[in-house]
Amino acid sequence: MSGNKPITVLLASEGTYPFYHGGVSTWCDQLVRGLSHVTWHLVTVVGTEPARPALPLPPYFQANTGCSRSTTRVLRPASTSRN
Repeated sequence: MSGNKPITVLLASEGTYPFYHGGVSTWCDQLVRGLSHVTWHLVTVVGTEPARPALPLPPYFQANTGCSRSTTRVLRPASTSRN
């Protein structure tokens, strides 16, 4: 991979990250935090969407789309600057 080209990744999860703790959510969180040079887009599909994510999203997420049976909404990280 070239160090000059930005990398963008779409991460799709079903019923886990960032809305619930443990298991796959922990793995996803470690993955995205370990690859902070990547620009992330996240699509999470859940049966019933919780009011807010259980895990805070890093600031280098472009958008997190939470999809449930009743709603689709886009959540943005608190800060859009890179660390």
